[in-house]
Parts: sequence; structure tokens; C-alpha cells
Amino acid sequence: MTAKWMDLREVKRWSTLRCEHCGHRFRWKRDYRFSFGNRDGKVYHESCIGYLTWRTTAAERLAIVGLVSELSGLTSRDVMVAAELRANDEDQRIADSNRVFRVFRDLDKAQEARS
Repeated sequence: MTAKWMDLREVKRWSTLRCEHCGHRFRWKRDYRFSFGNRDGKVYHESCIGYLTWRTTAAERLAIVGLVSELSGLTSRDVMVAAELRANDEDQRIADSNRVFRVFRDLDKAQEARS
């Protein structure tokens, strides 16, 4: 049986390499390294890259909601009333109303950050 040994450079790289998002080291046997495929050398844990991908997707969707509401002239109150009218029961009405509130609160925060 032959064992595959890593050379000293690879061992040193594993011992000093840290996740770009959380800053933690990669564990030798357990953690895989992920990247976005660019050549900047930044690597991430699986959970960190999943979070960053989700956050990017959420920010893109929030920007589209802001654009659509701006073009149509709808306010958060208009969307909240429409969501409440479509609800089948009280629990769904409350959940939909809360979702609309959170989306428009985050949209307002994003617009303030850009200003």
C-alpha cells in the first residue's frame, strides 16, 4: 500500500490558509476549499460560500423589487394591502404582512446605504 504524502509547500499552505469570509483555518481532513473561480486566490468554507451566494442573490432580488416598485409607483402599504387581501386565513395574512414589511425595510436600508 502506498501513501500519498503532500509536499512541504502544500502542508504549509494548508496550515496558514484562512477563509476569506470568517477568517478561520481549514481543517486538514474535514474542510474543503471553495472559490468563485476567479484567480484572486480567495478561498472559503462551504458554509461561507453558500452564505455569500445567498446574500448576493437576495441583494439582486431586493434591487429588482425596488426598481419595480419605483417604476409602478407602488408603496409598501399598497403591497401590504394586496398581500393581506390574497391571504386565506389570519395566520397567512400576518405572515405575508410581516414579509412585506421586512422586504421594504431592507429596501429602505439599502437605498440609504447607496445615498
